[in-house]
Amino acid sequence: YWEIAKILEQDIKKGRYPIGSLLPTEEKLCELFTASRHSMREALAYLVSIGLIIRKPRVGSLVIAKLSIPQLVQSVGSIQQL
Repeated sequence: YWEIAKILEQDIKKGRYPIGSLLPTEEKLCELFTASRHSMREALAYLVSIGLIIRKPRVGSLVIAKLSIPQLVQSVGSIQQL
C-alpha cells in the first residue's frame, strides 16, 4: 500500500488531482494499480491521515490537499490568469 500511497500523494501534489476533485473510485484505483481493495483502503487511509483527502460515503475521496508555499503561489498565479 505504501507505494500506491506515495504515487497518489505525488499525483495530488503535482496537480493531476486538483483540490476539490474526486479521486477515481476504489474499484478503479484497484484496477489501475493492480492492487487489492485492502491495500487501496490502506493507501487512502494514509492520504486521509496526512490531510490530502477526505473520504465521504457514497461520494468518494475528495482532494483537500494542504499546499506547500510554492504550490500555493502557483495556484494563485493560475487563478489570477483567469
